[in-house]
Amino acid sequence: MSDTTAEAAPEATTTPAANTVGASSLTDRLRRPRTYAVLIASVLLLALPFYLDRFWLQAGLFAMAAAIGAIGLNMLTGATGQLSMGHAFFLAVGAYSYCILRGSPVPRTATH
Repeated sequence: MSDTTAEAAPEATTTPAANTVGASSLTDRLRRPRTYAVLIASVLLLALPFYLDRFWLQAGLFAMAAAIGAIGLNMLTGATGQLSMGHAFFLAVGAYSYCILRGSPVPRTATH
């Protein structure tokens, strides 16, 4: 005989379905500070066109276009490590065709 006694194993506890991973309620998500930061940033970005000059809006559009191009190039070369110049060719042909079909003359600033 021994001095120790056998202890019962602890009972298995079940967690309610609401506490599982990925199942957060709307009120839980609204309490997070990140949600408020995203909402405030969205409102500010939507209000910018009413307060900025045309120059800054056009600069922002060029920056967004460059970001889209950089993301596309990163996806192309990052996943495969290969660079295809065919994409640039089709982009150039499309831009040239648009300018020809538009029918407007070339601005003088582009010729100097």
